Amino acid sequence: MQKRLDAKIENATLEKAVIQEGIKLAVTQRLLFLSEQAIIARELGVETNFLGGIERLEAADNNVSLSVHRSPGPFYMNGYKAIEKEMDLIENRSPEERLALSAEHAAVQQEIFALKNDVSAAQLSSVRKMIEADDPTRWVLFDFNLADVEPDSKISLILALSLVLGGFIGMVFVLLRSAVRKRRINYS
Repeated sequence: MQKRLDAKIENATLEKAVIQEGIKLAVTQRLLFLSEQAIIARELGVETNFLGGIERLEAADNNVSLSVHRSPGPFYMNGYKAIEKEMDLIENRSPEERLALSAEHAAVQQEIFALKNDVSAAQLSSVRKMIEADDPTRWVLFDFNLADVEPDSKISLILALSLVLGGFIGMVFVLLRSAVRKRRINYS
């Protein structure tokens, strides 16, 4: 059981490393995207959000909805100031802060913590040691002095039935043997 726990911890630790690498890649991709969008916004002279908060109400299937969404448009229309501020915030985050933003990382970290603090293997090991140290002859104690021995009063009945049954089986055997001999003689 401890080996299974260790294997699960190792797998979760590897998964955590994969998630960390994924976060690094996602940050690099986001920064690349933002830098390109900031360059476009600077070239076009879009300093702040050009769209000025144009928003629309989105109707749901039942035509009742209170959700407000920005109308779709190019990202660079947010303005290079906002884009560069987002880049600064992302670049200034510590690796721990980046990991803290990942729900996957938090779930794997909780799993590793739970596995490391799992006491079931230790409990089984202690029970096994206790059983090994114990004397199995003491597990069940018999005191034959406390046992009551009563003679069976049906012995004569059992003997009589055995004689009758034995006699019956013997007669059946003799009759069958006699019938088989008569048939052999008749067919010969």
